[in-house]
Amino acid sequence: MDASEYIKESEHAVRQLFEGAAYYRQILQEMPNPVFVSGIPFDDKDLWNEAFSKWYEENKTDIERSREKSHEYFGLSFSNATLCGSILQIASMAIDSFSQNEEVPESCSGFVNSGQKAVKSCIGREVRGLPVGIVIYAARNQYNHWDDPNQRRITQAVFDALALGHGYGPVRDPAFDLSNPKLDIYSHNILTLLEWSTYEDYETDIRTLILP
Repeated sequence: MDASEYIKESEHAVRQLFEGAAYYRQILQEMPNPVFVSGIPFDDKDLWNEAFSKWYEENKTDIERSREKSHEYFGLSFSNATLCGSILQIASMAIDSFSQNEEVPESCSGFVNSGQKAVKSCIGREVRGLPVGIVIYAARNQYNHWDDPNQRRITQAVFDALALGHGYGPVRDPAFDLSNPKLDIYSHNILTLLEWSTYEDYETDIRTLILP
């Protein structure tokens, strides 16, 4: 099987995974987002509370529906992460099987050594300063070993770079911080970062990565 055949033979499975992930996104899209905005100074508590109470009563139905949808989404977050992780698994296998890369770019030189298996993944467009291939590599490892508190050096280094590569100072992005106690699997966040919301998004990147 060559790279083109791999993409073709895995297409149906990957499409099904993206369709499943779309179900969870739909939950969020159906979530109302009522927002209270007021020009009343917060130190005028009586007037502020009166305005907020009025707003709450007028938007009570949307507020309750937002809470319900939020609970539904987060209750299914593990299932969502599992689907997204499976997509990353297929993508990582494609790179491992068909990438011919033998060079370590400067952006990866601090944690990938020449001759390592991960060198194959040091390819593609940059995401937060890293090649998309190494992001897929690390995300796939994190998905497969999410219950291991001691992630591999490369995986930890990639997620550290993603957590700090947002361009807004030293604050770590909790969506990619492996020490975040609220997250076990980061695959959904990775797909969002890669802007893979459809099969076509995925295929565009994979073709660029593994086809000559």
